[in-house]
Amino acid sequence: MNPLLRRIHSDGFADLGELDPDLSRGDAVRDISKSIGATAMVEPQDLVVSEAGSKRANTYGGNYGLRKLPIHTDLAHWYRPPRYVLLRCIVGAPSVSTLVLHYRDLEPQVSLALMKRAMFSPRRRLDGKMYLLHMLADQVFRWDELFLVPKNRPALEVRRLMLDSAERIKPTKFVLERPGQALLIDNWQALHGRSAVPTAATGRRLERIYLEETEDGNEDTT
Repeated sequence: MNPLLRRIHSDGFADLGELDPDLSRGDAVRDISKSIGATAMVEPQDLVVSEAGSKRANTYGGNYGLRKLPIHTDLAHWYRPPRYVLLRCIVGAPSVSTLVLHYRDLEPQVSLALMKRAMFSPRRRLDGKMYLLHMLADQVFRWDELFLVPKNRPALEVRRLMLDSAERIKPTKFVLERPGQALLIDNWQALHGRSAVPTAATGRRLERIYLEETEDGNEDTT
C-alpha cells in the first residue's frame, strides 16, 4: 500500500497541502485519483454557503445555511457511499474550519458494539428501493443525523448519544484558506463537518469530488 493510502486508511483523512491552483479540475482530480488507485464518480461540485432555505431541503446547506454543519459521512443513505471525498479550496476563508473525525474517536460517547448493532434506513426510497443500513459493517461506517432514520433500539440509542454528546466531540480542524489547498477524506472511516460561517466569509468556495476505489486501489505499485 502506498504511503498516502496507508495514511488515509489509518487516520481517516490526509492533508494534501497546496496543490497547484492553476491545475484544471480534471488534472487535479486525475493526479490524486491515480495516486490512490481511485476514479472520480461524478463531475466536481462547487460548495458555496448561503442562508438556510435558499438551497434544497435535501442538502445540509439548505438546512443549516451559515450555521455550523454537524459532522456526518457523505451520502450515508446510499447502500454503498463513495469511498473518498476530496475537498479543494477555490476561494478560501481563514475564519472557517473544516472538521474531521475518525469514527474510532466517537467510542468514548458511543461504543463500537452499539454501532455494529444499530440499523438505519434512508428517509426516502432510492430508485424505488428501501434498504436497511448498518451504522458499522464490512469496513463501512456511516452517520447522518438528518437523512438516516433509526430502525431498531440500538439505532435510537446511537442517535440520542450522538446528539447529546455533540459539544463534547472534538474533531480535527483544517482551515482551507489558500487556493489549491486540498483535504482527502476516507468517507468510510471519517466524519466531517464545517464551523459556522461569518457573514464576511460568505464568498468561501470549495470544490468537492467523490472518488471510488478501483479494483487494484490497494495494491502497492511502487
